[in-house]
Amino acid sequence: MKKNVIFIKVQKCSSTTVRYLIEKFADKHNLKKILMKKDTGGAWHRTADYDTTHLWSTNNPPYNISARHHAYDETYFNNLIEDPIYITFIRHPLERAMSAYYSNDIRPHAHERNVTFEDWWYKNLNFLDKSPVRLSLHAEIINNFMGYMLGFDTINEVNEKSLTQRYSFIGLTERFNESIEKMEEILEWSFNTKKYPHIRQGKPNIVKKNITKL
Repeated sequence: MKKNVIFIKVQKCSSTTVRYLIEKFADKHNLKKILMKKDTGGAWHRTADYDTTHLWSTNNPPYNISARHHAYDETYFNNLIEDPIYITFIRHPLERAMSAYYSNDIRPHAHERNVTFEDWWYKNLNFLDKSPVRLSLHAEIINNFMGYMLGFDTINEVNEKSLTQRYSFIGLTERFNESIEKMEEILEWSFNTKKYPHIRQGKPNIVKKNITKL
């Protein structure tokens, strides 16, 4: 069944794997995707906060699919996609922070990693309930980044009621395979998960036993 889908892609939530599945399905079924003019990590904001419209190829609406990094932004998407279904994947914040710490895609990069995870976490706790700051060291790590991408300004706004009012499906990274199956059921789509497996494999949670008090 043809559906117009907006996948809010949150970094470090297995979102690259989900994007691949959605976009390959779109290609197979001739669904029009919103794509970027160039690959950049600086296009995830809401347009009201930071104008990144010049980075996206959006001059030929309507589109059917958005699956790249872009925060929830009804004003922006309503001009491009008709009657969209919003979906996303989320992850436990501590698990996500550990994944970000060990990632080479998000600061601190490997050559900057001269502190332990625990020290790095505590150093940045004062940013926990602040909106992300573009290109700052804490922009995508242990602050309100997931909430911001989902369209909320503070952590207190993020609850079951507000999420279910906004999203038709919310997958859990910790239950990835089950979530993909449920997403297929909700969208009435079928993904080739054997050809496009869970491609992002983070480091084992080797510090987890040491952070029970975080």
